[in-house]
Amino acid sequence: MASVFLLAQYGENCDTACECAGYGGCDAPLLESLNTSAAFFAAVAEYDPSISCTLGNQGGARGYGGAPFYKPKTPTESCYFWNGGAGTMDCSLPPAYGDFLPFCACTGTTTTTTSVAGGAWILGGVGETCNDACADRGYGLCGEDQMAYITNYCRFSEVMERELHRSCRAPNRQPSAVQPPINNANTPFYRIGDNTCRFLEGEAVDCTTTPTGYGQTRSLCYCLPPP
Repeated sequence: MASVFLLAQYGENCDTACECAGYGGCDAPLLESLNTSAAFFAAVAEYDPSISCTLGNQGGARGYGGAPFYKPKTPTESCYFWNGGAGTMDCSLPPAYGDFLPFCACTGTTTTTTSVAGGAWILGGVGETCNDACADRGYGLCGEDQMAYITNYCRFSEVMERELHRSCRAPNRQPSAVQPPINNANTPFYRIGDNTCRFLEGEAVDCTTTPTGYGQTRSLCYCLPPP
């Protein structure tokens, strides 16, 4: 399957962007080959001819998370290609800055969430930990391995729609040099006030905690079968 190009969202890495678009992952070797302005500009033009990457607005080479990338007119439009001397690209790294759009190459097919026979995904009650929510519904403890999989909006919304027959919005992120955290808890959770799915952003799962500071929330829990 040939790789395809796309732009990630603000604050999003290429692994997530590719998965959310239905692909298996990021084609790092292809992105590493975009290590000159000519190569990068040609790839951008293939993706979207309306994006203006020219020698006049090239930002140069970058080798940190999110590169190569396109920076819209905030305040000036600019295009940055991959620094070929930066070593191996890691598509799982978050963008170093939140005011540019990572340029991604995607390939393969996506994965699906894991489950255990007899277990179930549930939404806990307001202020209820996942261990308590699972026990109250006749299950065993919560499944931390399954919950640790919920690291982007697409995985969260897929579980919500497939298992719980509900929908939710992605958190709204604007261009900002530093992206504010969307989740300060050790569990993925649904925020009632704005109907958003708040996925994990590197936190270890802790089934004994609940979110704080987000108003009314309900944790997304995976419950293991009863012992």
